[in-house]
Amino acid sequence: GAMRQAKNMARREEQEAELVRRKNAEFRLAIQQQILDRELQRKAQQREKFNEGRRRQEAMKEDIAKMEAIRDRMVKELQDQGIRREYWAEMMRLDIGDFLSK
Repeated sequence: GAMRQAKNMARREEQEAELVRRKNAEFRLAIQQQILDRELQRKAQQREKFNEGRRRQEAMKEDIAKMEAIRDRMVKELQDQGIRREYWAEMMRLDIGDFLSK
């Protein structure tokens, strides 16, 4: 009678408590996974931003090298033509990297 009913009620309450504990644990794991996912996404974005900066820097180096080669060729042509130094010396003094970064 009463004892069996009390045992059944206690068992049911324990099962309900276990269900609540399990759901809380699942919820906690889901939140932790969201936090981890966001952190991984943030790190991936930082890495991409860093890589983009490095790609731009490499492109700038290539542009500077191309322009320096053009300048050097032009100065050589002026020298070969016997043009006086005062006309081509300014071109040689130009810092192309500095010029491009302005």
